[in-house]
Amino acid sequence: MWRKILFICIICSVTIFFIFHSFTKRQHYIPVFNVLTTPAAITSGMKGSALTVNIAFGDDDVQQWIEQLQSPYPLIFLDLEWAERYPSTIEMMIEKNITIGLLGKDGNAYMESNDLLEKQIDQYEALFQSKPLWFRTADEQFPKELLNALSKKEINALSSSIRWTGGKIKLEQNGEIVSVSSYKNHQIDFKALQQLTNDHPFNTIDQVLFNLQSKKKKIPN
Repeated sequence: MWRKILFICIICSVTIFFIFHSFTKRQHYIPVFNVLTTPAAITSGMKGSALTVNIAFGDDDVQQWIEQLQSPYPLIFLDLEWAERYPSTIEMMIEKNITIGLLGKDGNAYMESNDLLEKQIDQYEALFQSKPLWFRTADEQFPKELLNALSKKEINALSSSIRWTGGKIKLEQNGEIVSVSSYKNHQIDFKALQQLTNDHPFNTIDQVLFNLQSKKKKIPN
């Protein structure tokens, strides 16, 4: 009798392990908070500096940059059409547990199309099997109606305090959020971006927003 009970317990434990292992492969952040209590775009944090990268253009150079990235990772916003064209790069980001945000269109596009945001969230969920926690428009303009819609969806709107386009920058470590964009009409040198990360001790976005000191990897709930 006891042998049967022990055998059943072992089978259940093994099953739970594989389910959890499979789940963690598909999650890349903890969806546990909304940063602001009222609809607004976040532009800075409390302490340190965070790097955020918008990707809507690039191929091998993006993949090589992702391969070289080391923790603490930047928050990367992805254009969904771009993401669908480069599944191997996306898989690499998920394997490295890099937080991926939704990079939208210009802010005015959401005034012209009431269902654009909903379609993009559905598209994101189809790609990543989870709802985005972070959202940024391509031009970092956030109409009030868009902010209200994001708040209802419990998605954080993130802008930036510094837009890097190349060269050296001085960071005061006072909660700066640095944004870098790789667009078709504004391409960046990923080698220069790698040098930027080598020159500055960037923190993760949650460390900068909440002054967290831990650098342990996030574990999905």
